[in-house]
Amino acid sequence: MVRVAIFNDTEPDAGHYGCAIVMQNLIRLIEDHGGTVVFRWPFNKDWRTHADHMPDWREVDLILVNGEGTLHHSDTRKNAMILAELGALGRSQHIPVVLVNSTLYANGKALYERLGQFHSLSVRDEASAAEARSFGLEAAVVADMTLAYEWPLSAERDRSGVGFTDSVHHSVSARLRSLARQSGASFCPMVSTVPRWPGFRKILSIARVRKWLRAYLREKTYGADNRFSAAEQFIEWVGSKRLIVTGRYHTVTICLLTKTPFVYLESNTPKITSLLRDVGLGDSRKLTNIPSVVDEAFISQLQFTEQEISKIDAFLVSTRAGAHRMAEAVLQQSAVRP
Repeated sequence: MVRVAIFNDTEPDAGHYGCAIVMQNLIRLIEDHGGTVVFRWPFNKDWRTHADHMPDWREVDLILVNGEGTLHHSDTRKNAMILAELGALGRSQHIPVVLVNSTLYANGKALYERLGQFHSLSVRDEASAAEARSFGLEAAVVADMTLAYEWPLSAERDRSGVGFTDSVHHSVSARLRSLARQSGASFCPMVSTVPRWPGFRKILSIARVRKWLRAYLREKTYGADNRFSAAEQFIEWVGSKRLIVTGRYHTVTICLLTKTPFVYLESNTPKITSLLRDVGLGDSRKLTNIPSVVDEAFISQLQFTEQEISKIDAFLVSTRAGAHRMAEAVLQQSAVRP
């Protein structure tokens, strides 16, 4: 059995529904193909400064890096470079390192030099693969891990109402929440947790208090009508709607999974647009501005056509097959010790 250490585990990301599904599916894929996860390192900690928390590398056969949306603008974002440096760690410990489930966008040469030490790269869209090729690296394309397994919903189920979710951009989230209220629609952010007071031991840290205060004010500004304890409940909520209006990448993937009509505002990189171009939907569901009203005419014109449903079905089938091929291939990398 291949023993896998996962880095950039995003499941602890403030109860983020999409990240929870990603990690569940990624671990399921590993186990379905003869691997076992022996170590998980969270997305929000720098592994380089926690040597005493690293595993016994003699008990690890493969280092798997879950890229998700971390690897962008590497010249100004340290988190991207932190993940890329895992290639050198693997070389030093004679353990293969693979990147999976990643967007690549607007990264500098230094990041790709480090990714060159990885044994294989798998990205979430063709645009990311093209960026890797521009730096001399090849990457397989398998769409986001939220789509790796079938969800038991169909396009024919009864649906009602409009659902709004938030955005990675806080000002956009506030405007989406306002439009949801104005439209009599429900609003559900992509995270299940509310900001908590950091505790008396931590209030001596001005940075921690500021972080909590910003989160608290955001919650007061665009708090949720719905907040679920499990990602599965969020998926069911999305699948019950006639239309979703969102600024979140993983809300869009869940709309594809449940075949729920949607419109979107782009995220912090063009990853939603890149995904939908791969699906074959183009840019037709992209909003450049938040609409002033969401009425029956707006909802009706955005229902999926039969052609769109066919494209989504084909994409989901292809993605599931690709996810299993990817899992089998990366686990086989464990036999190639650097």
